[in-house]
Amino acid sequence: VYTVMNSSTDESYHRWDGDTLKRCGKELGITIEQQSVPASQLMTKALRMASSKSLPDVLQLDASEMPTFAEAGGLIPLKDLGLTTTDIPDGIVDFGSYDGKYYGAARTVNTLALFYNKDI
Repeated sequence: VYTVMNSSTDESYHRWDGDTLKRCGKELGITIEQQSVPASQLMTKALRMASSKSLPDVLQLDASEMPTFAEAGGLIPLKDLGLTTTDIPDGIVDFGSYDGKYYGAARTVNTLALFYNKDI
């Protein structure tokens, strides 16, 4: 059994995440349990859990919170778990890295663009 803690407390997101984790778990032959905490409380709860060594197996943090959590010693570089970034674009690796170590994959990545009419 693996545990994922996230901030998917909104019913539709919680259900979607739960269904996705269940489907992935079935494909892998494991059970994945979802623990959802309100976004405003996730970092505080995760830091408290880190200090008591009771963190979940996977923690979904906002990218802006990752450096604080890495500094607190709450994350393991994915390289230490035997995972490689070989096929991952540099920008995505940079997004999940702190102080030269890759800690996590972005759940979603988007590209923003601005189109304009230069004649106007």
